[in-house]
Order: sequence, then C-alpha cells, then structure tokens
Amino acid sequence: MSTCVIPEKSTLPSPLSVFHALKEMWHSGELTEDVIASLNRIFFGFSIAFFSAVFFGIIAARYARIYDFVKMAMDLLSSIPPIAWTPVAILWFGIGNAPAYFIVFLGAFFPMFTGIYTGVTTVSSEMVNAAKTLGASRSHVVKAIVFPFALPQILTGIRTGIGVAWFNVIAAELIGVRSGLGYKIQLNRNLLFSEHVVGLMFVIGILGFLMTRLIGVIGNIATPWAIQDDTRPRWMKFQRQFVRVWHSCRIRLQGANVSLGLIKHEYIPMEASQSESKREPILAVNNLSKSFQGQASEEKLDVIKNVSFIVNPYEVFSILGPNGSGKTTIINIIAGLLGPDGGSVEFMGNKVETPSHQRTVVFQNFALFPWRTCSGNIMFALNASKEGTTHQTYAERSKLTAHFLKEANLSEFADTYPSDLSGGMKQRLALVRALAVSPRLILMDEPFASFDPVVREKSQETILDLLSNRSTTILLVTHDLDEAIFMSDRILVLSKRPGRTKDIIEVDLPRPRLPEMRKSQPFHELRTRLWELLRD
Repeated sequence: MSTCVIPEKSTLPSPLSVFHALKEMWHSGELTEDVIASLNRIFFGFSIAFFSAVFFGIIAARYARIYDFVKMAMDLLSSIPPIAWTPVAILWFGIGNAPAYFIVFLGAFFPMFTGIYTGVTTVSSEMVNAAKTLGASRSHVVKAIVFPFALPQILTGIRTGIGVAWFNVIAAELIGVRSGLGYKIQLNRNLLFSEHVVGLMFVIGILGFLMTRLIGVIGNIATPWAIQDDTRPRWMKFQRQFVRVWHSCRIRLQGANVSLGLIKHEYIPMEASQSESKREPILAVNNLSKSFQGQASEEKLDVIKNVSFIVNPYEVFSILGPNGSGKTTIINIIAGLLGPDGGSVEFMGNKVETPSHQRTVVFQNFALFPWRTCSGNIMFALNASKEGTTHQTYAERSKLTAHFLKEANLSEFADTYPSDLSGGMKQRLALVRALAVSPRLILMDEPFASFDPVVREKSQETILDLLSNRSTTILLVTHDLDEAIFMSDRILVLSKRPGRTKDIIEVDLPRPRLPEMRKSQPFHELRTRLWELLRD
C-alpha cells in the first residue's frame, strides 16, 4: 500500500525569500540587463506593429475590398497562439532578437489595427460635414476631425497591444534567445530556483501594469472629454486650469490691446444690408430631384421630384413637410454635401457643387466637436475659414470667440465640453459657431426637434434675437407648423414622398415676433391653412 509523503515545508517560496532573490539579481546587474533586453524587444516589435497598423488601418478604412482581405488574414493569423509561432520564427529568422520582434509584432498588430480601423470608420458624418461647411479643407478635416474622433479607439488598441506584447515577448524569450525576463524564468525553473521565478514574474507584472497605466494616463490627458464627471480625476481640473491660464497668457503676448472694434471679421447690420437690392435671389433651386438605392430591392427610391423655389436675401424661408418628404435631402444638396440626380442649385449666381463656409449648416444633433470646449468649437470655425485666418491674428480670433460666447450667454462655459451642456446651450453654441464664419446663408435642419414644447418655443425666440441684427439669410427645415409660422417670412410646403412643391405661403406677420402672436387670429388662420395643405 502506497503512502502519501507530505513535504516538511512548502515548495512555494516565502515573500522574504523572493525579496532577497530580487535584491541579489539587482545588485548583480542581471535584473537590469534582463529588463532592458525585454523592453528593447517590446519597443521594436511594438513600434513596427504600430506603424503597420496605422498604415493598413487607414488603407482598409479607405478601401472596403482591402479590408475584406485584411480581415480574412487577421481571422486566420490571430487564432494561432504566439507560442506556436516560435519554432516558425526561429526557422525564418534564426536564433536572436529577430524572432522575438516578429512574435511581439504579431501580438500587438491585431488589436491596434482593429482600434484604428474602428475609430476611423465610425467617425460621425455630421461632424465631418459640419467641418466642411465651416470651410475646412480635406487635410484639415482629417487632422482636426477624423483623428481626434478616432483617438479613444486608437488608445484602447494601443493599451490592449501593450498587454499582448508583454505576453508574447515572454513566450518568445522562452525559446530562441539567451537574455530577457522570459529566458531567465525558464533558466531558473530548470535550476529549481523558485524564488527567482516568482520574483521575475512579479517584475513582469509590475512593468506591464506601469506601462498600461502610463498609456491610460496619456489617454486621459489626450481625451479629457471622454471621461465622465463622476470619474474624472482631480488632477484633470488642474490640467484644465493650466490650459486656461496658458490660453490667456498667449492672448496677452500676441496683443492684449486688440479690441473687438478692430476685428475685421464682423457682420453688416441688418439696417445697412437692407439698402441692397433684394430683387436677385440669394438661392435658386430649379427642378431638383434625388433618388436613393432601395435596401430591399434594386429599384431606386424617389425622395424629391422637381422641387423649385427661390430664397430672397435676409429672409427666413422654411421648408415644411411630412416625415420622409426629403427635407434633409434638400438641405444637404444646397449645402453641397450631396449631388442631385436632376435639376440644379444656384447660390449667389453660381452653381452649387461643393461645400462652402458661405452656406453653413446647423444640424439636428448640432454636430459639436466633443473634444473641443465651447471656445474651441468657435475657434475651429474661425481657423477653418480661409477669410478668418488670412486677416486675423490669434488674439483677434480669441477676442471674437469671447464675443460670440457672450452673445450666446455661454461666457462662463468657455472651457466646458459639449457633453456637459444642456440641449439649449448646445443649440446656441452650434448657431454661433455657424455665425462665426460670416455666412450669407444658414441652413437649419430641424434644430428644435429634440426639445419639449416649452424649451422649443423659448429656443425659437432666442434664435430670432441672435439673428435680428445680422444680414444673414435662414433656410429652416421643420415639420412643426407653429415653428414654421413663428420664424418664417415664407413657407414651402412639400408633399409626401417623393417630395414635390405643393405651395409657397407668405407669412404676413409683423416683426419682431412676440410670444403672444402664437394666440392671434392671423396665426391661427395660417396654421389652419398649412394643416389643410399637409392633410391633402
């Protein structure tokens, strides 16, 4: 009968013996050499993986067919564990650092590629379109919109890649090299020096933790808008305060004596602009038609058909119609974001083909840039506009930004991110950002759709107050009858899909429009007339 032999002491080393083992390796210099050797392999392998992921991620995001090929290769290669690649890497590259670089590259490439591709392909189209209508060039859109939007996903991929890189480098050092933490773990395991093995595992854990935490801190600094208020660390407040002080000092250094009156980027008062001829329309839409490919069939779906109208300078012109009648499609075509299938759009006598800061858009979801503060959103518009950057200094643009924030009652929220603003604040910020580039026409795509009735009416009054002294023309898209009557000079009524011109109604109500006007008899008569047109 066999007996069970119980060892007199545990084979697991005590914390004290592990500490002494680490101290011994430290004083001998072996620990430092091994750490440097492992970090060197991670650095080179990770760097190659990062630049490869950036290159292939951007190419795959640009060309769908390339992504299909890359994804198939990724699904095949990522399913193979790194330890299985070690013999193949040795056969290909021989004994030395090259196999370790290759295995680290394989492990780090896949999560970083996924993060970059996901970040680039999920960028908000509304934000990109908003930047285009503010005058941003293609390179500016990539640098100032696509990259910041994708940055959180990229950092997540980097953080995951660092963790996988540590796992892979230890696996690579078990076979094929004669230095590094993985090699020393294998050597001490064969020599039964368990305290050395545990000590080296502890070192690997500490180094991996510090590196991932460092990436996390860098991510928090680079993407403070992505951190919720209840989880935002205290040091983030000091960072914001530092940015605010630096911003103020920069303005003083570049010319504190600049006054708002010296700024050349300003508006013509409405009274002065009214002296111009109003015979020539600022916008002419002629027989506009657009259709889209249906999802369920190969037949095209007509959205708008032969829509024609003109918009006169300095008026508020509304497009009213049921859901699906093509109102947003018309806005996108006028903005130059979408091409028509038939007809044409002329703006100030020129055919519309591309976006322009002369025709800015206030989108339904506002399309504010979450990585920029309130002042940063307005400053983006001033920097994106070619006119703004050619004859204004940074100090002048900063003064003008403060002026717009004051007009929108957002001065105390200058350093606040859009995620911390209410819906009404976001709307006012989106409007003054659009006004910052001195547009001749502002296109508003159902800007009050997400508000409750009380906030909606108040917002309509606020918008009219902001625009009352400016020589700006407004084209408003809405499906709300009261909103169209209260804000407009004329109203285009569309039929149900495909949207066609049913009628254009004159709103003969005096300005300024007061809240009591909503209860007047003329207002009620107009509402009844519009309701009958929509029901027909």
